[in-house]
Amino acid sequence: PLRDLNQQTAIIVLSGAADETLRQAALALGAQEVLSKSEPASRLVARSFIYAAERHRILESNRQNEQIISANPDALVVVDDSGVVRFANAAALALFGRDAESFVGAPFGHALEENQVLEIAFEKAGKPQVAEVRAAPFAWQGKAAYLAAIRDVTETRQLTEQLLQSQKLEALGQLAGGVAHDFNNLLTVIINCATFLADDLAEDD
Repeated sequence: PLRDLNQQTAIIVLSGAADETLRQAALALGAQEVLSKSEPASRLVARSFIYAAERHRILESNRQNEQIISANPDALVVVDDSGVVRFANAAALALFGRDAESFVGAPFGHALEENQVLEIAFEKAGKPQVAEVRAAPFAWQGKAAYLAAIRDVTETRQLTEQLLQSQKLEALGQLAGGVAHDFNNLLTVIINCATFLADDLAEDD
C-alpha cells in the first residue's frame, strides 16, 4: 500500500462518488481524507488540507506513542475498557512467554485499577510467576484504555520467603537453646542435691 512507502506523508483520496463506505475503507487503510469530485474545488482544497493535517498529526502522535512503548525495556501492556489487550511491547511478551498473535486481542485476565499497585499470578512455561502491576488511564487510538506497567517480582518473592523461613528456623533454634539452658539449670540443682545426699549415706547403703 502507499502508506507503507512513506509513513510521514499525508494521503488524500479523490473519488468520483460520494460513497461513505469507500471513505471509511480508505481511512482505515491510512488515508487522511477522502473527497468527492462533486464538491466545489475551493471547498475541496480547504477541507482536504485542514482534515489531512489534523488526521496526520493524530496518526503521527499515535505512531510515536507506539514507538516509545515498544522500545521501553519494562513490560508495558495497553488494555481497553473491556479488559482486552490492544498492545504489548516485546518486554511484556517475554514476561508472559506469549507471542503477539495469541496475546494481543485476547482478554488480559486481570482487573486493573487506576493508580493502584496490584499483584497478579500467572504461569510461564508451566511455572508459577508473580508480578506487580501499575495502571494509569491512557488514550489508545482515540479510545479510553489503561497503560499497565508490569514488573516481575517472582525472584524477589522467593528470596523473601526463604528469608522468612530462615528467620523462623533461627527463632526455633534460639527457643530450643533457651529451653535446653533452663533444663540444664534444673538438672544441675538436682545433681548437686543428689551428690550432697550421697555424701551423707554409708558406702554400703
